[in-house]
Amino acid sequence: MPFRSVNNANYLITSALTHKQKVQSLYKRAIRNIEDWNHPFRAEARFQSILMRQRFDANKNIKDMREAKRLLAEGEKELWDNMHYAPYKFPYSPGGVCFERYYETNDLVLDYWHPLEKAQYPHYFARREQRKLEYIKLYESDYGNALEVLGINKHVNYSVSFAHDQKADDILDRSPDSSHDKISDDHKPKQIEEKPKGN
Repeated sequence: MPFRSVNNANYLITSALTHKQKVQSLYKRAIRNIEDWNHPFRAEARFQSILMRQRFDANKNIKDMREAKRLLAEGEKELWDNMHYAPYKFPYSPGGVCFERYYETNDLVLDYWHPLEKAQYPHYFARREQRKLEYIKLYESDYGNALEVLGINKHVNYSVSFAHDQKADDILDRSPDSSHDKISDDHKPKQIEEKPKGN
């Protein structure tokens, strides 16, 4: 079952659209609007869609951007004036009955696990810490170090220190026969010796 959350909200516009993309969006929404008005009548919807495509093709070779923008604005206004009163919404699209029905927990909650809880899955968390370091290196290679960009002279060590002298490579190189669900002696809680009570 597909999930949708803010982490993969590909329906959000995060960059400036070109004129071609705006025209394509207008055409797609116009076709969807035709389907909404002629939902039970597929033949009529197909016929109206062909007429709509003919209108777009008639103006596809316009070179004057001022005229092209004017036609785009008129098309947006015409679509708004003829919008269906109850347009069809896909279940997992914004406005659909299943949109954001299931909440996808953020991955950062794993950082708040107790060390004893993490010790039960050493292979997973070793791999996870390794992936976090790789992501930081990738981010800094694309955008640079945030502290250096802000002019802050401070060195941040992102390397992860595991409990005692146990390294991630030792955990990742374990043989498949070794059990990953056992807690090592270093991770087990130490027993507190009770002091003898005074007489």
